[in-house]
Amino acid sequence: MYGGNVFGHTTLKKDFFVLELDNCYDNNKTSSAFVSYNDSFSDSVKWHARLGYIGQDKMNRLAKEGLLDRLTKAKLSRCKSCLAGKATAKPFDKASRATIPLELIHSDIYGPMSVKAHHGAKYFLTFIDDYSRYEYMYLISHRYEALDVFKHFVVEVEIQLEQGVKTLRTNRGRGYLSNFFKEFCEEKGIRRQLTSLGHHNKMVLLNPGIVHCLTWSDQ
Repeated sequence: MYGGNVFGHTTLKKDFFVLELDNCYDNNKTSSAFVSYNDSFSDSVKWHARLGYIGQDKMNRLAKEGLLDRLTKAKLSRCKSCLAGKATAKPFDKASRATIPLELIHSDIYGPMSVKAHHGAKYFLTFIDDYSRYEYMYLISHRYEALDVFKHFVVEVEIQLEQGVKTLRTNRGRGYLSNFFKEFCEEKGIRRQLTSLGHHNKMVLLNPGIVHCLTWSDQ
């Protein structure tokens, strides 16, 4: 149709559109044109995804057996999903262990949990000594309580072990990145180590030995 006038019509027959063009000068005459409807590339991409991103050779074997509908030969370009699935990250360098207690403390905040504790806590905050693998676990209700809990932890362990916390390693969660948290660490001379974005804190690789669990709201 053009300008309100109909010049022809089309029908789909198997993999072809049959276009019947009406002759503008002689209404008794028509001309036909065949337009292929078989898009092997788009069909290849569709079947590539349906079959779990198998290779082109395997797809061609299936196509030869007539198992991929009208597709007779697979044509694939570079697949971003396949490249991403085959990509590997470089392994971490072998980490050095602390040689004395409190030389390195790992910390993380977990939650919120789907089920709250009886006093309303839905997070738990951990501090793990890299040397002894001794772990303190505090049940907290909000992430912002991390600083107050850390202050309490530092006072307790420094008095008990008669030495100071040297380094704190955490992820980049907002509970650790406040200015107040930064100022406290600077006052105490505690170095900060923040894990890289997109990588879990290395503390998850630790296997704590003894766990000391406390409820912060009861302090």
